[in-house]
Amino acid sequence: MQYLEEDPMREKTTLRRPVVAGGLAVALLLIVGFATPVHAATRSTARMSCEWVDGSGTIHLKLEATASHEDDWQAQVRRWSTFSYRLIIVEGVNSTNKNNVNIRLYELDNLVYALNSPDNRRYGIWYRVIPVNTVTTSLPAHDHRTRDMIEFEAIFDLPVATDPKCTAWTKVPPG
Repeated sequence: MQYLEEDPMREKTTLRRPVVAGGLAVALLLIVGFATPVHAATRSTARMSCEWVDGSGTIHLKLEATASHEDDWQAQVRRWSTFSYRLIIVEGVNSTNKNNVNIRLYELDNLVYALNSPDNRRYGIWYRVIPVNTVTTSLPAHDHRTRDMIEFEAIFDLPVATDPKCTAWTKVPPG
């Protein structure tokens, strides 16, 4: 399996690193003389969203998503740590829980990471995907173009001929 997906998470996440181990690591770094941080703090992209409304306006569905990354200017890479999303029923539908969400990360026009969720995504629950292998994109020192694009595509399972879709995306500039 190429990813680890934590089952439904709520709005709040907790840091699971032991405080003692973290304190010992910092103390050890100070003793050895390497007090300069190697990586920047983890940041999240802006929350993305897309909506789908049927022709009569009786069904209104929404996808919300975000991703977390860390820019390491010393190594000139961006490390992607989590991809999070949830599906929302804004108005009327008793849908099955066979929805799915596809995630794509591009660097310029090159696909760097892709994941298709199982067909069991439920409404109102935040899902968090944590890649098992490190996902990185490059951060050239003098290139200020927006290089990375993240795309989340929701496929809503409805009792219609073709399942409706919506796509949310954002571009992530360096820095």
